Amino acid sequence: MGSLNKRFKVNNCFKRILSVLLVCFFAACGRKEKSPLDIPNEPKKKIEVLVNRNEVVFRIAHHLAETDKDFARPNPVRDTLEYYFNDYVNHSVINTLQNEDIGYDDVVSQWLLHQKEFPDFGNLHNDSITIQEMELDGYVGIDTLYNRIYSELYDFYREANVEKFLNEMDYWYSGAVNEIKRAAAQFDVVQQMEEYCRMENYRYVVSPEPLFITGGSRGIGPTIYTENGKICFQFISPSPNIDFQGANYNPVTMGYGYTDNSYIRTILVHEFGHSFVNLDLSIASNKVFLDEKEHLFTEAVKEPLKHTGIGDFHTYIVEHIVRLLEVRIADLYIGAKEAQELRDANKAFIWLPQMEELIISEYESKPDIYKSLDTFIPEFLSVVE
Repeated sequence: MGSLNKRFKVNNCFKRILSVLLVCFFAACGRKEKSPLDIPNEPKKKIEVLVNRNEVVFRIAHHLAETDKDFARPNPVRDTLEYYFNDYVNHSVINTLQNEDIGYDDVVSQWLLHQKEFPDFGNLHNDSITIQEMELDGYVGIDTLYNRIYSELYDFYREANVEKFLNEMDYWYSGAVNEIKRAAAQFDVVQQMEEYCRMENYRYVVSPEPLFITGGSRGIGPTIYTENGKICFQFISPSPNIDFQGANYNPVTMGYGYTDNSYIRTILVHEFGHSFVNLDLSIASNKVFLDEKEHLFTEAVKEPLKHTGIGDFHTYIVEHIVRLLEVRIADLYIGAKEAQELRDANKAFIWLPQMEELIISEYESKPDIYKSLDTFIPEFLSVVE
Protein backbone atom coordinates (compact mmCIF):
# COMPACT_ATOMS: atom_id res chain seq x y z
CA MET A 1 0.00 0.00 0.00
CA GLY A 2 2.87 2.38 0.86
CA SER A 3 4.53 1.90 -2.55
CA LEU A 4 1.15 2.34 -4.27
CA ASN A 5 0.59 5.69 -2.49
CA LYS A 6 4.10 6.73 -3.47
CA ARG A 7 3.42 5.89 -7.14
CA PHE A 8 0.11 7.74 -6.92
CA LYS A 9 1.88 10.88 -5.57
CA VAL A 10 4.54 10.68 -8.27
CA ASN A 11 1.90 10.34 -10.99
CA ASN A 12 -0.03 13.32 -9.64
CA CYS A 13 3.14 15.39 -9.54
CA PHE A 14 3.95 14.44 -13.15
CA LYS A 15 0.42 15.39 -14.23
CA ARG A 16 0.68 18.79 -12.54
CA ILE A 17 4.03 19.49 -14.27
CA LEU A 18 2.58 18.40 -17.63
CA SER A 19 -0.46 20.64 -17.12
CA VAL A 20 1.73 23.66 -16.36
CA LEU A 21 3.83 23.02 -19.47
CA LEU A 22 0.73 22.72 -21.65
CA VAL A 23 -0.72 25.94 -20.28
CA CYS A 24 2.55 27.76 -20.99
CA PHE A 25 2.64 26.34 -24.51
CA PHE A 26 -0.90 27.41 -25.42
CA ALA A 27 -0.40 30.79 -23.79
CA ALA A 28 2.67 31.35 -25.94
CA CYS A 29 0.76 30.35 -29.06
CA GLY A 30 -2.01 32.79 -28.31
CA ARG A 31 0.23 35.66 -27.30
CA LYS A 32 -0.16 38.82 -29.34
CA GLU A 33 2.58 39.28 -31.98
CA LYS A 34 5.15 41.86 -30.96
CA SER A 35 5.78 45.09 -32.81
CA PRO A 36 8.86 44.92 -35.08
CA LEU A 37 10.61 47.34 -32.75
CA ASP A 38 10.23 44.88 -29.86
CA ILE A 39 11.62 41.74 -31.51
CA PRO A 40 14.99 40.85 -29.90
CA ASN A 41 17.83 38.81 -31.32
CA GLU A 42 16.53 38.39 -34.87
CA PRO A 43 19.11 36.81 -37.21
CA LYS A 44 21.45 39.46 -38.53
CA LYS A 45 21.66 40.17 -42.25
CA LYS A 46 25.35 40.83 -42.86
CA ILE A 47 26.68 43.92 -44.57
CA GLU A 48 29.02 42.85 -47.35
CA VAL A 49 32.08 45.02 -47.94
CA LEU A 50 33.44 44.71 -51.48
CA VAL A 51 35.37 46.60 -54.13
CA ASN A 52 33.47 46.95 -57.42
CA ARG A 53 35.77 47.26 -60.44
CA ASN A 54 33.18 49.03 -62.60
CA GLU A 55 32.92 51.81 -60.02
CA VAL A 56 36.70 52.03 -59.53
CA VAL A 57 37.33 52.35 -63.28
CA PHE A 58 34.58 54.96 -63.62
CA ARG A 59 35.97 57.02 -60.73
CA ILE A 60 39.49 56.90 -62.20
CA ALA A 61 38.17 58.13 -65.56
CA HIS A 62 35.91 60.70 -63.88
CA HIS A 63 38.88 62.03 -61.93
CA LEU A 64 41.00 62.32 -65.09
CA ALA A 65 38.13 64.09 -66.87
CA GLU A 66 37.51 66.58 -64.07
CA THR A 67 39.23 69.93 -64.64
CA ASP A 68 38.55 71.47 -61.21
CA LYS A 69 39.91 69.04 -58.65
CA ASP A 70 42.38 71.13 -56.68
CA PHE A 71 40.16 70.95 -53.59
CA ALA A 72 39.87 67.14 -53.66
CA ARG A 73 41.24 65.51 -50.50
CA PRO A 74 44.58 63.73 -51.07
CA ASN A 75 45.00 60.01 -50.54
CA PRO A 76 47.38 57.38 -51.95
CA VAL A 77 44.94 56.13 -54.62
CA ARG A 78 44.29 59.61 -55.98
CA ASP A 79 47.95 60.65 -55.79
CA THR A 80 49.12 57.50 -57.61
CA LEU A 81 46.64 57.56 -60.50
CA GLU A 82 47.70 61.06 -61.60
CA TYR A 83 50.98 59.83 -63.03
CA TYR A 84 49.97 56.18 -63.60
CA PHE A 85 47.33 57.08 -66.23
CA ASN A 86 49.02 60.18 -67.63
CA ASP A 87 49.20 58.62 -71.13
CA TYR A 88 45.42 58.04 -71.23
CA VAL A 89 44.03 61.52 -70.52
CA ASN A 90 42.78 61.69 -74.15
CA HIS A 91 41.08 58.29 -74.11
CA SER A 92 37.60 58.20 -75.67
CA VAL A 93 35.87 57.69 -72.31
CA ILE A 94 37.63 60.77 -70.88
CA ASN A 95 36.39 62.81 -73.83
CA THR A 96 32.87 61.45 -73.38
CA LEU A 97 32.79 62.35 -69.69
CA GLN A 98 34.10 65.83 -70.47
CA ASN A 99 31.90 66.64 -73.47
CA GLU A 100 28.58 64.82 -72.94
CA ASP A 101 25.83 65.75 -70.48
CA ILE A 102 26.01 62.59 -68.38
CA GLY A 103 23.71 63.90 -65.63
CA TYR A 104 24.52 63.12 -62.02
CA ASP A 105 27.57 60.90 -61.56
CA ASP A 106 25.70 58.77 -59.00
CA VAL A 107 23.21 57.76 -61.72
CA VAL A 108 26.14 56.52 -63.82
CA SER A 109 27.31 54.47 -60.83
CA GLN A 110 23.86 52.95 -60.50
CA TRP A 111 23.81 52.07 -64.19
CA LEU A 112 27.23 50.42 -64.04
CA LEU A 113 26.06 48.16 -61.20
CA HIS A 114 23.55 46.64 -63.63
CA GLN A 115 26.42 45.48 -65.81
CA LYS A 116 28.85 42.60 -65.41
CA GLU A 117 31.92 43.53 -63.44
CA PHE A 118 35.20 43.93 -65.31
CA PRO A 119 37.01 41.95 -66.66
CA ASP A 120 33.63 40.42 -67.68
CA PHE A 121 31.38 42.42 -69.97
CA GLY A 122 27.63 42.56 -70.64
CA ASN A 123 24.29 43.14 -68.95
CA LEU A 124 23.87 41.58 -65.50
CA HIS A 125 20.58 42.80 -64.00
CA ASN A 126 17.24 43.91 -65.40
CA ASP A 127 17.44 47.69 -65.64
CA SER A 128 13.79 48.49 -66.48
CA ILE A 129 13.01 50.06 -63.09
CA THR A 130 16.17 52.15 -63.25
CA ILE A 131 15.17 53.43 -66.70
CA GLN A 132 11.72 54.25 -65.29
CA GLU A 133 13.27 56.27 -62.45
CA MET A 134 15.62 58.04 -64.84
CA GLU A 135 12.81 58.94 -67.23
CA LEU A 136 10.80 60.42 -64.38
CA ASP A 137 13.82 62.57 -63.63
CA GLY A 138 14.08 63.72 -67.26
CA TYR A 139 16.83 61.37 -68.49
CA VAL A 140 14.84 60.03 -71.47
CA GLY A 141 17.05 58.02 -73.82
CA ILE A 142 20.15 58.37 -71.68
CA ASP A 143 20.54 54.60 -71.42
CA THR A 144 22.17 54.65 -74.88
CA LEU A 145 24.82 57.09 -73.62
CA TYR A 146 25.39 55.05 -70.47
CA ASN A 147 25.85 51.86 -72.46
CA ARG A 148 28.46 53.69 -74.51
CA ILE A 149 30.22 54.86 -71.34
CA TYR A 150 30.25 51.28 -70.02
CA SER A 151 31.78 50.04 -73.30
CA GLU A 152 34.41 52.80 -73.33
CA LEU A 153 35.26 52.16 -69.67
CA TYR A 154 35.79 48.50 -70.56
CA ASP A 155 38.23 49.54 -73.28
CA PHE A 156 39.97 51.87 -70.84
CA TYR A 157 40.18 49.08 -68.25
CA ARG A 158 42.02 46.83 -70.71
CA GLU A 159 44.11 49.37 -72.61
CA ALA A 160 45.31 51.30 -69.54
CA ASN A 161 45.93 48.08 -67.58
CA VAL A 162 43.76 49.19 -64.67
CA GLU A 163 44.07 45.72 -63.14
CA LYS A 164 47.79 46.30 -62.59
CA PHE A 165 46.98 49.60 -60.87
CA LEU A 166 44.45 47.83 -58.64
CA ASN A 167 47.03 45.22 -57.71
CA GLU A 168 49.43 47.97 -56.65
CA MET A 169 46.67 49.68 -54.67
CA ASP A 170 45.36 46.46 -53.17
CA TYR A 171 46.96 47.24 -49.80
CA TRP A 172 44.84 50.41 -49.59
CA TYR A 173 41.54 48.92 -50.76
CA SER A 174 42.00 45.80 -48.59
CA GLY A 175 42.85 47.97 -45.60
CA ALA A 176 39.80 50.15 -46.18
CA VAL A 177 37.54 47.09 -46.56
CA ASN A 178 38.78 45.66 -43.26
CA GLU A 179 38.28 48.98 -41.44
CA ILE A 180 34.69 49.27 -42.72
CA LYS A 181 33.98 45.66 -41.72
CA ARG A 182 35.24 46.26 -38.18
CA ALA A 183 33.29 49.51 -37.79
CA ALA A 184 30.05 48.13 -39.31
CA ALA A 185 30.19 45.01 -37.12
CA GLN A 186 29.68 47.18 -34.03
CA PHE A 187 26.20 48.30 -35.14
CA ASP A 188 23.06 46.37 -36.14
CA VAL A 189 22.25 48.96 -38.80
CA VAL A 190 20.50 46.61 -41.23
CA GLN A 191 18.36 44.94 -38.59
CA GLN A 192 17.40 48.29 -37.08
CA MET A 193 16.42 49.80 -40.43
CA GLU A 194 14.42 46.77 -41.57
CA GLU A 195 12.61 46.67 -38.23
CA TYR A 196 11.85 50.36 -38.28
CA CYS A 197 10.86 50.56 -41.95
CA ARG A 198 8.99 47.20 -41.73
CA MET A 199 10.61 46.28 -45.03
CA GLU A 200 13.28 43.80 -46.10
CA ASN A 201 15.91 43.93 -48.83
CA TYR A 202 17.89 41.12 -50.42
CA ARG A 203 21.49 42.29 -49.87
CA TYR A 204 23.46 45.21 -48.45
CA VAL A 205 26.85 46.04 -49.98
CA VAL A 206 29.34 48.78 -48.98
CA SER A 207 32.41 49.84 -50.96
CA PRO A 208 35.19 52.26 -50.03
CA GLU A 209 35.47 55.14 -52.51
CA PRO A 210 38.59 57.30 -52.28
CA LEU A 211 38.06 59.09 -55.61
CA PHE A 212 34.97 61.24 -55.15
CA ILE A 213 35.78 64.77 -56.31
CA THR A 214 35.06 66.38 -52.97
CA GLY A 215 36.91 68.26 -50.29
CA GLY A 216 34.83 66.69 -47.54
CA SER A 217 32.92 63.44 -47.14
CA ARG A 218 30.51 61.90 -49.61
CA GLY A 219 28.37 58.81 -49.98
CA ILE A 220 25.98 57.57 -52.66
CA GLY A 221 23.40 54.82 -52.24
CA PRO A 222 22.36 53.19 -55.56
CA THR A 223 19.74 50.44 -55.54
CA ILE A 224 19.62 47.47 -57.92
CA TYR A 225 16.35 45.60 -58.44
CA THR A 226 16.63 41.84 -58.94
CA GLU A 227 14.21 38.91 -58.98
CA ASN A 228 15.38 38.11 -55.44
CA GLY A 229 14.74 41.63 -54.17
CA LYS A 230 16.65 44.88 -53.88
CA ILE A 231 20.42 45.02 -53.54
CA CYS A 232 21.28 48.14 -51.55
CA PHE A 233 24.71 49.49 -52.43
CA GLN A 234 26.67 52.38 -51.06
CA PHE A 235 30.01 53.91 -51.96
CA ILE A 236 31.52 55.97 -49.15
CA SER A 237 34.49 58.30 -48.92
CA PRO A 238 36.95 58.19 -46.03
CA SER A 239 35.87 60.09 -42.93
CA PRO A 240 36.40 63.88 -43.13
CA ASN A 241 37.75 63.66 -39.57
CA ILE A 242 40.79 61.66 -40.68
CA ASP A 243 43.55 63.59 -42.46
CA PHE A 244 45.92 61.67 -44.73
CA GLN A 245 48.42 64.57 -44.84
CA GLY A 246 49.25 64.01 -48.49
CA ALA A 247 52.81 62.83 -49.09
CA ASN A 248 53.32 62.09 -45.39
CA TYR A 249 50.72 59.33 -45.44
CA ASN A 250 51.65 56.21 -43.45
CA PRO A 251 49.07 53.39 -43.45
CA VAL A 252 50.47 51.88 -40.24
CA THR A 253 49.90 55.01 -38.16
CA MET A 254 47.07 56.68 -40.10
CA GLY A 255 44.96 53.79 -41.40
CA TYR A 256 42.71 54.09 -44.44
CA GLY A 257 40.08 56.60 -43.35
CA TYR A 258 37.32 54.35 -42.01
CA THR A 259 38.09 53.97 -38.30
CA ASP A 260 35.63 56.77 -37.40
CA ASN A 261 32.82 54.64 -35.93
CA SER A 262 30.31 57.48 -35.57
CA TYR A 263 30.85 58.49 -39.22
CA ILE A 264 30.44 54.90 -40.41
CA ARG A 265 27.22 54.31 -38.45
CA THR A 266 25.62 57.56 -39.65
CA ILE A 267 26.57 57.17 -43.30
CA LEU A 268 25.45 53.51 -43.35
CA VAL A 269 21.97 54.56 -42.19
CA HIS A 270 21.86 57.52 -44.53
CA GLU A 271 22.91 55.80 -47.75
CA PHE A 272 20.95 52.60 -47.13
CA GLY A 273 18.02 54.86 -46.27
CA HIS A 274 17.83 55.90 -49.92
CA SER A 275 16.96 52.31 -50.86
CA PHE A 276 13.90 52.49 -48.59
CA VAL A 277 12.77 55.89 -49.89
CA ASN A 278 13.88 56.90 -53.38
CA LEU A 279 11.67 54.80 -55.65
CA ASP A 280 8.45 55.70 -53.84
CA LEU A 281 9.18 59.40 -54.22
CA SER A 282 9.79 58.88 -57.95
CA ILE A 283 6.40 57.35 -58.78
CA ALA A 284 4.38 59.54 -61.11
CA SER A 285 1.84 60.93 -58.59
CA ASN A 286 4.51 61.96 -56.08
CA LYS A 287 6.70 63.38 -58.83
CA VAL A 288 3.82 65.54 -60.10
CA PHE A 289 3.12 66.81 -56.58
CA LEU A 290 6.78 67.72 -55.99
CA ASP A 291 7.03 69.42 -59.38
CA GLU A 292 4.05 71.57 -58.43
CA LYS A 293 5.80 72.58 -55.20
CA GLU A 294 9.11 73.48 -56.86
CA HIS A 295 8.44 77.18 -56.19
CA LEU A 296 8.96 76.46 -52.47
CA PHE A 297 12.63 75.78 -53.21
CA THR A 298 13.53 79.44 -52.83
CA GLU A 299 16.95 81.09 -52.70
CA ALA A 300 16.59 81.37 -48.92
CA VAL A 301 16.05 77.59 -48.72
CA LYS A 302 18.94 76.87 -51.11
CA GLU A 303 21.50 79.09 -49.36
CA PRO A 304 22.36 76.70 -46.46
CA LEU A 305 22.53 73.79 -48.93
CA LYS A 306 25.56 75.01 -50.86
CA HIS A 307 28.18 72.28 -51.37
CA THR A 308 25.68 69.54 -50.42
CA GLY A 309 24.88 68.47 -53.99
CA ILE A 310 21.15 69.15 -53.41
CA GLY A 311 20.07 71.16 -56.42
CA ASP A 312 16.35 70.56 -56.85
CA PHE A 313 13.20 70.30 -54.76
CA HIS A 314 12.67 66.57 -55.34
CA THR A 315 16.14 65.76 -53.97
CA TYR A 316 15.55 68.17 -51.09
CA ILE A 317 12.46 66.22 -49.96
CA VAL A 318 14.19 62.85 -50.44
CA GLU A 319 16.97 64.10 -48.17
CA HIS A 320 14.39 65.21 -45.59
CA ILE A 321 13.06 61.68 -45.22
CA VAL A 322 16.46 59.97 -45.32
CA ARG A 323 17.77 62.33 -42.62
CA LEU A 324 14.61 61.76 -40.60
CA LEU A 325 15.43 58.04 -40.69
CA GLU A 326 18.86 58.87 -39.28
CA VAL A 327 17.25 60.78 -36.40
CA ARG A 328 14.65 58.13 -35.56
CA ILE A 329 17.11 55.21 -35.77
CA ALA A 330 19.50 57.11 -33.49
CA ASP A 331 16.73 58.03 -31.04
CA LEU A 332 15.31 54.51 -30.76
CA TYR A 333 18.48 52.44 -30.94
CA ILE A 334 21.46 54.62 -30.00
CA GLY A 335 20.49 57.45 -27.67
CA ALA A 336 18.76 60.80 -27.29
CA LYS A 337 22.04 62.72 -27.41
CA GLU A 338 22.99 61.34 -30.83
CA ALA A 339 19.49 62.00 -32.16
CA GLN A 340 19.58 65.61 -31.01
CA GLU A 341 22.98 66.13 -32.60
CA LEU A 342 21.50 64.96 -35.90
CA ARG A 343 18.53 67.31 -35.53
CA ASP A 344 20.88 70.21 -34.86
CA ALA A 345 23.06 69.30 -37.85
CA ASN A 346 20.07 69.23 -40.21
CA LYS A 347 18.32 72.53 -39.52
CA ALA A 348 18.55 73.39 -43.22
CA PHE A 349 15.75 70.84 -43.77
CA ILE A 350 12.87 73.05 -42.74
CA TRP A 351 10.09 70.43 -42.65
CA LEU A 352 12.09 67.93 -40.62
CA PRO A 353 10.50 68.82 -37.22
CA GLN A 354 6.95 68.47 -38.61
CA MET A 355 7.83 65.19 -40.30
CA GLU A 356 9.26 63.83 -37.07
CA GLU A 357 6.15 64.77 -35.09
CA LEU A 358 4.06 63.02 -37.72
CA ILE A 359 6.13 59.86 -37.92
CA ILE A 360 6.09 59.46 -34.12
CA SER A 361 2.37 60.14 -33.66
CA GLU A 362 1.18 58.15 -36.67
CA TYR A 363 3.65 55.69 -38.22
CA GLU A 364 5.38 54.53 -35.04
CA SER A 365 2.17 54.31 -32.98
CA LYS A 366 -0.06 52.73 -35.66
CA PRO A 367 1.73 49.72 -37.18
CA ASP A 368 -1.60 48.09 -38.00
CA ILE A 369 -2.44 50.98 -40.33
CA TYR A 370 1.01 51.66 -41.77
CA LYS A 371 2.44 48.25 -42.60
CA SER A 372 5.70 49.70 -43.98
CA LEU A 373 7.42 53.03 -44.43
CA ASP A 374 6.56 53.29 -48.13
CA THR A 375 2.85 53.44 -47.24
CA PHE A 376 3.60 56.54 -45.17
CA ILE A 377 5.19 58.58 -47.98
CA PRO A 378 1.96 60.53 -48.79
CA GLU A 379 1.75 61.60 -45.14
CA PHE A 380 5.26 63.05 -45.35
CA LEU A 381 4.27 65.04 -48.40
CA SER A 382 1.25 66.48 -46.59
CA VAL A 383 3.52 68.76 -44.53
CA VAL A 384 5.07 70.31 -47.64
CA GLU A 385 2.99 73.45 -47.98
